[in-house]
Amino acid sequence: MAHLEMADDDMQVLLGGLIAQLVSFVTFTFVYGVFLYRVWWHNPTTWHWGSGQPWYQRWHALAAAPAISCVGILVRDLHCAEVETETSTRSGLHSGSPSFQRDSKAN
Repeated sequence: MAHLEMADDDMQVLLGGLIAQLVSFVTFTFVYGVFLYRVWWHNPTTWHWGSGQPWYQRWHALAAAPAISCVGILVRDLHCAEVETETSTRSGLHSGSPSFQRDSKAN
């Protein structure tokens, strides 16, 4: 029974971490979006700078890198949350619990 209580506490810590990460992610994405909007709206010369060059020599390629990274982070977080939820529902423990790790090594 103590293992289930420890697993419940661990799930609360995991949930708190995911919430903190989500808040950080949303804040970064918002600031990044505001930056791109302001460059597009207030400085069209900068926005169109290098338009005759190949895509990899334009500043848009550098600006697209964080956007691609954000998509990757979002996919990873959703997958981790899904795996942790599935594991805790199936076994009553999540993969971060010491007793779950000990049991899985014995098998």
